[in-house]
Amino acid sequence: MGLAASQAKLLSITSRISQNELRAQQITRAKQALAQETADISEKYVNSLNEQQLTYAIYDENGEKANVELTGAVLSQYAPLRNQYALVNANGQVLVSELDGSNYENSANLNEFLDKYGIVQIPTGKTKTVDNPAYPAAYNNWYEGYQKWISLKPDSEDEKYWTKETVLQENTELYDALYTTMNGFNCWDKLIASEFGVYEIEHVMTKMLDYDKDYVAYPGTPREATYHKLGKNERINSSGIVPATNAPYGGGAISSEGEIWADDKEAAMVGIRSKIKNNEHDPDLWQDIVNLYYENLKHLDFVSSDEIMRYTQATDNGQPAITVFELWDRFWAIIDRFKYMEEVEKDVFDKDTYNEDYNAWMEKEPAPLDVPVTIEEDIYEYSDKDQAQWYVNLWHRMNGESQDKDGYTTYQSSTTNTLSGKYTNQKRWEVLEDGLMNSAKWLKYALETCAVSIERVEFADPNEKGTGIKKTKWNSIIYTNAADIGTQQNQKLAAQSEAEFERKQKALTAKDEQYDSILKLLETEHNTLSQEYETAKAVVTKNTERTLKIYS
Repeated sequence: MGLAASQAKLLSITSRISQNELRAQQITRAKQALAQETADISEKYVNSLNEQQLTYAIYDENGEKANVELTGAVLSQYAPLRNQYALVNANGQVLVSELDGSNYENSANLNEFLDKYGIVQIPTGKTKTVDNPAYPAAYNNWYEGYQKWISLKPDSEDEKYWTKETVLQENTELYDALYTTMNGFNCWDKLIASEFGVYEIEHVMTKMLDYDKDYVAYPGTPREATYHKLGKNERINSSGIVPATNAPYGGGAISSEGEIWADDKEAAMVGIRSKIKNNEHDPDLWQDIVNLYYENLKHLDFVSSDEIMRYTQATDNGQPAITVFELWDRFWAIIDRFKYMEEVEKDVFDKDTYNEDYNAWMEKEPAPLDVPVTIEEDIYEYSDKDQAQWYVNLWHRMNGESQDKDGYTTYQSSTTNTLSGKYTNQKRWEVLEDGLMNSAKWLKYALETCAVSIERVEFADPNEKGTGIKKTKWNSIIYTNAADIGTQQNQKLAAQSEAEFERKQKALTAKDEQYDSILKLLETEHNTLSQEYETAKAVVTKNTERTLKIYS
């Protein structure tokens, strides 16, 4: 029983030693974790000491400068002796406070907007000419309609106005042949030279008709020999072949022996007469020549030329008279009819349909633009010009050039719609909730990540007179280039981090000391157990030897 008891005690001591060593290992790992945590809070503390914050320089009434933490509210709220800045988002919209947004929404014009900030406007009774802010949008709208109207103009090249048709086309073959053949004939040449004469017309028409025996009822013998060889010094006239000494008014040139009277021109006249009689496109041409010759010309032979030139002449049977001037016009009208037509197939323009469409299109022409380019604007003075200048600038940045909130509160952004390819319209401004407007941390992050940018008011004409309100423009700037904006250590954050570091450092030190105390206790207990282990081990050894001796 002594051996068994000794062995049991030895096992118990061994178990306690193992537990003691495991506990010591756990405490050691906990101390290592404390060391890492200490390093982390130390690093965080050091970073907080290096943390920079954005500041904004403000001035009091005495011109004393002070730097305050930069927020959207500090940047955009009015104060004397302060440059005017605004935050702008990535869409180009100015970010305004909830108050400024509400004041704008509840104002119909600039006067009402200023009134909400306690700014009194004093009318001067004067006006000035300014650009009409409504004109650009009105012009663009009119121009868009005008261009659309222009695009609907009927096109004369449109195939709907053209058809393939068989038409009569001018052909001057007979006309040119007549001129060529008559050229050199004395009476014809006189008419071409505008030498007015009734008998010249009669002689030319006589040559054209050649005293056609089917129609002629006039004293004289028709030519019997179309081709006749003249004897020497013979002539040919309306009476026939005569000696050179016998030359009535129709006489021709004296011939030489054996000359052919029917020369090439006479042969050409024969062909012309045939074409006149057989003209398909003007079948009445021959008959009209005959009618003019006999009805309006031959009876003039019975009166003197002086009387012909002075008066109208009655015909033989008492028919209506004709003046020599009418005779002249009718003669040349017949000559023009020698320009007969021939049938051809060609593209024919439907002028009537085109004109109908054109007139209908013209009736839809847009009315002229009736929006004036400039308008007269009232001139005011203000009780606080600096504050008025501030909120006038803000109004125009939110509303545009107009003093009235007239609906032109949208602008074309620089981002195009990828589906339509057109500019998208949006408001010029957007409200930034007060929580973000007053957050320096958010503003610093937004500026550093380019989520927002800054615009600053610059005066375009500082010397402008009148209202005391100067012309200004908003220009985008890099915030680090703004003289009013700087950086400094974030003292508040540094103080908070220091307090937190000291608190955590004390807690970690106390816990580390506690772990050290536990390790010392474990070490003492470990030493004691080790001694007990050795004692128990010696007892077990002796008992084992004694037992072996007894049984041996």
